[in-house]
Amino acid sequence: MINVGIIGAGYFGEIHGKAISQLKDINLLAASRQNEAGLKQFTDQFNIDGFRDWQDLINREDIDTVLIATPHFLHTEIAVEAAKKGKNILLEKPIAPNLLECREIARAVKKYNVNFMGGYSNHFIPTYVKAKEMIESSVIGTIVGGRSAMHKVWMESNRRNWHLNRKKGGGMWLTAGMHCIDRLSWLLGKEILSTSAHFSTEFHSQTADDFGLIFLRYADGVTGSVQS
Repeated sequence: MINVGIIGAGYFGEIHGKAISQLKDINLLAASRQNEAGLKQFTDQFNIDGFRDWQDLINREDIDTVLIATPHFLHTEIAVEAAKKGKNILLEKPIAPNLLECREIARAVKKYNVNFMGGYSNHFIPTYVKAKEMIESSVIGTIVGGRSAMHKVWMESNRRNWHLNRKKGGGMWLTAGMHCIDRLSWLLGKEILSTSAHFSTEFHSQTADDFGLIFLRYADGVTGSVQS
């Protein structure tokens, strides 16, 4: 039995909570959220314990795995501290707002020997799984290039102020577009050798980007383009 605590009992935390409740071998024990009213609604819904401070949650010895679904700029501190406590980690995308913080998390996971997984859900969508099988079986021939794109409504009901602030890890690219580059790189199965990119804010009043275009050069001469 895997005993889980959710850190970030908000919109996506609830989605994870509902999924966990359908699984036989996973037990949701607790959740944390700073907003007291939101936390109470969440804990009442799933009949679990609640904590205003996420550190109180990771100090629980009966919790062996934490699911982190907080705003992006909070990921690194929480993930590193969870690793220090020996907790296995499922971390919502993106891993962190920048490369240095991603490496900090990776070092902690390795040092404290915990299981870690990023929340890149495209690896489990049936159509992409089938595409991966077709590519690896060479049924469609040799891949020389690929294109991945996502066009969506940005101002959804779950959009928060921090999503509009690049310094807090907001923007279309880190919030949704990273699925595109993850999906393409996973399907191609090639190492990225170099990139060139353009990001801009074209459609909304915010400091973060709402448009991004990247060109990628993979190993073996394979190229890729990603638009979000």
